[in-house]
Amino acid sequence: MNPNIKVINPHLWSVNFAYVNQRWMQEITFKSTQCTDFMTITREGIYLFNSGDQQMARYLPVIKAIMTFPNQQLLTERGFDNFVKVFAPSMEKMNHAELVRQLSKVKLYDSQKAIYETACKWEITRRQVLKKYKKERWCKPWLVFIHK
Repeated sequence: MNPNIKVINPHLWSVNFAYVNQRWMQEITFKSTQCTDFMTITREGIYLFNSGDQQMARYLPVIKAIMTFPNQQLLTERGFDNFVKVFAPSMEKMNHAELVRQLSKVKLYDSQKAIYETACKWEITRRQVLKKYKKERWCKPWLVFIHK
């Protein structure tokens, strides 16, 4: 694999989008992504973070955390609580009302909720793309076999 591709986990890679757009990396292609974008999702359901963008370092831990959540925790109150507790272990024993009160007191509730919801929507999209990709890959050999 190209040394300019950093595989963080099988579904999360880091690459400089400028290298891709200049066709220095034949392993990766994507449509309509600017060098200034900080993330995209491939047709295989892999996050590509732009290592050439300063936002990457900020969002990478958020995405890594959300990727560990089961589907039933995405965009839920319980999921939000767990999300906050990943980044603020001191709040581990707090219930939802206490978390909201504490975050609101320091004026962080709205911003943290927005970050959580945005990351969940990205993850839901990535999982849907991955599911579609796996379904298409799995079905194609059978279609060839049936048509012979």
